[in-house]
Amino acid sequence: MLLARWLLGFIAGTLIVAITSPLFVRSYLPRQLNRGVMTLATGHDYRWRSEGYATSSIGPLGMVGKTQRLRAPKIKIALWGDSQAEGTCVADDQKIFALTESLSDDQVEVFPLARSGDSLVDWLTQFPFAEQELDVDAHVILVVELSDLVIEQRMLHSFPKDDAFSRIAETVPAFVIHAARKVLFQPNSLTPRDLRFSFGPVAVPAEPHADTVDTTAFWNDSLLKIQEVASRPVVLIYAPRVPQIMAGRVNVEDPDRESFAELESSIATSDFESGIQLLNVQESQIESGAANRWPHGFDNGQIGSGHLNVVGNSIIAERIVDHFAPDSSRE
Repeated sequence: MLLARWLLGFIAGTLIVAITSPLFVRSYLPRQLNRGVMTLATGHDYRWRSEGYATSSIGPLGMVGKTQRLRAPKIKIALWGDSQAEGTCVADDQKIFALTESLSDDQVEVFPLARSGDSLVDWLTQFPFAEQELDVDAHVILVVELSDLVIEQRMLHSFPKDDAFSRIAETVPAFVIHAARKVLFQPNSLTPRDLRFSFGPVAVPAEPHADTVDTTAFWNDSLLKIQEVASRPVVLIYAPRVPQIMAGRVNVEDPDRESFAELESSIATSDFESGIQLLNVQESQIESGAANRWPHGFDNGQIGSGHLNVVGNSIIAERIVDHFAPDSSRE
């Protein structure tokens, strides 16, 4: 009886989400295999209403917001990242790729290849496609959370395949996949969720370890893998969620500042710097917040929290243009 009630609740809840979510929060689109991964289907419009209030057009190769190519750009770059770079919270002309192209006077063409939830392993699997099929001159990775750059040892020699998931995604509605993932896995990860009931003996939680983690070793593994896969220059843009409003006060401290310093040191004290560059936009974000132009947050959410808005996207786009097209005229 307990299992029957649980299954009935899961089915009923999923149907409620399927009916109401497109009306109030988001639209669910079919997925298709592009550039070796599953993306939103080309030719559709994707509506997002949770943070911000925008509709994104899905262009070729599943690129969110980009439907047309530039005619004669001087440089072409691939933009990688997670939902922060994907930018479904803002209109297409306010996304990072569009602002970069506009600020550079169309000297820099940007291919927005970011997908919500992606991390370094996902980006590296697509590097060869971007270099061979799109002939990009460089890769730009937007890093908001440093954990997205960590590659565990077990991932160093084998990248995950989307083949099995692609067969499921082509036949099962997207809202069912999302509902199942929320039930079975922890938020934003593939760690199995502990359900309130289970079969078999009760698992005894392991004692926590007091050992410190050597993040420098993690950074070296990640940098080595980037250098091994990429045959074009790679630019990391670090844009943590600062400034934030916490307990009624403005907080400008980056909680990952120590890990970032180790990453910066790893790049500078080795031969990585020749092919991997690190740009930090924290100060620009903090200065913008001090001028009451907050880089994160929306009117229907909390200012200083959540995803990048048009102000934050502009800060990142300006840094990209300054790096790749410093001679372009910007207003």
